[in-house]
Amino acid sequence: MGNFFASNHNRKPVLPERVLPEHVLPELTGPYPSVIKTELVTEVNSDVTDEVKRLGDFVHLTSKAADVRNRYTPAKLSKHTSFIENNMQTLVGKVGEYDSMLSSKELLRRGSSYSGTKVMRPDEYDYMPILANFNTNTVEVEDVADTCYDWYRDKGYGYIKVKPGALSIRHNMKNTRYNRFKKYLCSVKLFSELRKLIIKSLQHMDTLTFIGVRDHENTNAQYKRGEISIHRGMHGTSFWLRVGGPLCTTDIDLCFSIEGNPTEQLGPCLMVNGETDKDKCECGYSYSQHWMKSVINPPVNTKYVLSESHMELFLTLKYITHLASEMSHETDPETLSSYTVKMVLLTHQQTCKAVNVGECFMDIVRRIRNDKDINNLHIYSPKYTHDVFFPERVLYLHKSHSRAAIAWFMFQVSHTEDDGWIHKLLRLTQEPHTPKWWDKQLSKNDRDSRQLRDLMKVIKTCDSWHYESSGYDQLRLEWYHRDGSVKASLTLEYK
Repeated sequence: MGNFFASNHNRKPVLPERVLPEHVLPELTGPYPSVIKTELVTEVNSDVTDEVKRLGDFVHLTSKAADVRNRYTPAKLSKHTSFIENNMQTLVGKVGEYDSMLSSKELLRRGSSYSGTKVMRPDEYDYMPILANFNTNTVEVEDVADTCYDWYRDKGYGYIKVKPGALSIRHNMKNTRYNRFKKYLCSVKLFSELRKLIIKSLQHMDTLTFIGVRDHENTNAQYKRGEISIHRGMHGTSFWLRVGGPLCTTDIDLCFSIEGNPTEQLGPCLMVNGETDKDKCECGYSYSQHWMKSVINPPVNTKYVLSESHMELFLTLKYITHLASEMSHETDPETLSSYTVKMVLLTHQQTCKAVNVGECFMDIVRRIRNDKDINNLHIYSPKYTHDVFFPERVLYLHKSHSRAAIAWFMFQVSHTEDDGWIHKLLRLTQEPHTPKWWDKQLSKNDRDSRQLRDLMKVIKTCDSWHYESSGYDQLRLEWYHRDGSVKASLTLEYK
């Protein structure tokens, strides 16, 4: 994978493109709008094929259309964000009032809504409250043991040892486990206490109406403004809240964290843990005593921060993943997380010498497929990448809906000169829709719908892999040269 651009070693990197004013949605009529075209007039390179140029234009157009900052006015976004943020500040403050040991000293704003990478709607926010009383005076972070299960060793994990006399007897009982005559923080115990206090706080907030524990994975219910619920279990390392906001129903990941040891390359880190398994690891500690390092503010360089053009590709890939999830009839479709997509892009960026972001799109498909033959892709072999911040930490890429949809878009855009279907798709996705709506919409007998029906076939084939008796064992889509011979193919097969 590292030599993909080796033949282009004299090319200049992709340069930043002109940015649209906030809240201005690109005009979606006619050929690719000139307003989002690259201005690299002096950088034209004859080696860039028409296929690559079409992919580059698609990335520029789609990233602008999907960027939430171009879909809402700054005033509306600010009002929505303030509503979410102020209520989370109040909630975290109440938790500390009910139990001072679990008070937070800071509420870190994280995620795409704050990094400028949110697409479609402002319906997700991430926060990390830092627990004030678990600090260098009370706890000490130790690396996991050499005998620990391989998943944890040398991958940014550690135990959190409580210093003698640092916690009251009550909190020792509630939040720790003994190991080798030492006390270590146990996430399943600590999070159980936090969950009780979060629910108690929600029940007594004047600005919100608590509607109870819900299964957020199996419903897309729309909440009235101020209604809030909590998911029945943990959401990775976070408590998953859902609230009715000024603009839309919004999901919130609230990830309580503890100060960790700074690393030489990455600086300050926090310790987070969503493990609820009480079973013991090979090291003798329960899995709920294995805490994971999370970077607070990574260094600003090309190893950790995406360039402007790669940021556009990031937004485009997030849009495709969002669309795959929206079209899927699965309650929990297999879609790549934003974090995983970003890690793939950051890894790509280290060796990127492309002059057009369309080349980058092709390389990302290679990476998520681990396949040099870009013209004949066979989807379903599991694959993984590594976390750029913790290179030994593995991130799996076996999410079929995302991988298949991204590959389909790469083929469809690069090998199809007609772009009417793209503009139709971007118009249709200005509002959220259900899978049944998509089925009905794409059943219409027009040219653009016919092209988009192939995308629906891809999504439905991925859906079918969850049902052994569905009858969908294989799907093959082909793109043709003008002489009628096959120039590219995408095959989906369950193995």
